[in-house]
Amino acid sequence: MKLRTHLFLIVLGTALPIVVLGVVLSHSLIEHERDLFRSRATERVRAFMSAVDAELQGHVRTLQAVATSRNLATDTLEAFHAESVQRPANSCSCGNRARPRHAGSS
Repeated sequence: MKLRTHLFLIVLGTALPIVVLGVVLSHSLIEHERDLFRSRATERVRAFMSAVDAELQGHVRTLQAVATSRNLATDTLEAFHAESVQRPANSCSCGNRARPRHAGSS
């Protein structure tokens, strides 16, 4: 065998394991990043679902409170409006956000 062939085989024998190791490590890193992305996306979706659920529960509680109003059942809308305006601010499920103002109220 010629010297050129020996050198080529030495280079190939040295470079091939490095290339294979690089491919295996790259594949492993890609799989790890994919799993990490999936788990973080799942966490974000769960947090969003919890926030939506809490908001909906607040609206359901508000509607249940409205449904129990005697003034609304007897079509006394002025009294119902006065009752709803006088409710304490902490009964609102909207947290620290400002309560909406109705036209004509200050």
